[in-house]
Amino acid sequence: MRAPAGVGLTQYPEGREYYLYLTRLHTTREVTPEEVQAAGYELLAEFRARMAEIRDRLGREESAEAFHEHLKTDARYFPTTHEEVRERLLAASTRMLERIDDYFLGVPEASWDARRLAPALEPAMTYGYYAAYTEGWGSYASYLGFEAGVYEDLYSEYGFHILESFLATRLVVDPGMNYFGMTREEARQFMRENTLESETQIATESLRYSTDLPGQALAYQMGKRKLLELRARAEDALGDGFDIRRFHDVVLRNGFVPMVVLEGQVDAWIDAGTDAGGGE
Repeated sequence: MRAPAGVGLTQYPEGREYYLYLTRLHTTREVTPEEVQAAGYELLAEFRARMAEIRDRLGREESAEAFHEHLKTDARYFPTTHEEVRERLLAASTRMLERIDDYFLGVPEASWDARRLAPALEPAMTYGYYAAYTEGWGSYASYLGFEAGVYEDLYSEYGFHILESFLATRLVVDPGMNYFGMTREEARQFMRENTLESETQIATESLRYSTDLPGQALAYQMGKRKLLELRARAEDALGDGFDIRRFHDVVLRNGFVPMVVLEGQVDAWIDAGTDAGGGE
């Protein structure tokens, strides 16, 4: 037997219906592939605009493509050892700790660390994968670092938006290949145009979306968007009574839950706060 020439679920009977189910499964929300892809295009436009602003602040006069080529080829942006990778990751965590009391009522007692993955797993492993709450919180937490000033210079801010753009492309190409009939090469070209990922990464990621774990890659940005939506809802409802630390406590106190359940928990907290005239 030979593998099919095409990719994605659209080539199979009832494949589109199955992908609609996977969309709701992995986002834990009642959303459609059309809504997901529209969100992806919207986010990419937003990130492109922010990146252009940063390039202007840096005084970079070349095109975005030329600047990105500079970022991908200049040796000073690349750690040379696994230990240096670890040090850079832990440095960001240390900077966030300095602001942690501004965002959380308490922190876990357990320590954390960054360790190298087993070398045999490195060629095929992505950064990690979980459900919408966990992935969404991870993406939202990186945004908190941006908000808290953890990214120490404009190049770090730019790197934040590079990663955000990468996650946003998933909202376009994952439903693209599995629901709208986009070919794998079309998806790869879209990723080339909208990310700074290598050809190897683009090749493995496009296979992941289309043949390995359709729908799972939607969890990151869709989860983050929902958390930001819930936060904005609470800020609007509670006004001066809104406390970001208490909002995060509501989000985290019960651990992993579907986003529709989390929404109910946040709404209950909002209702209690508005009835009491504050965010307690």
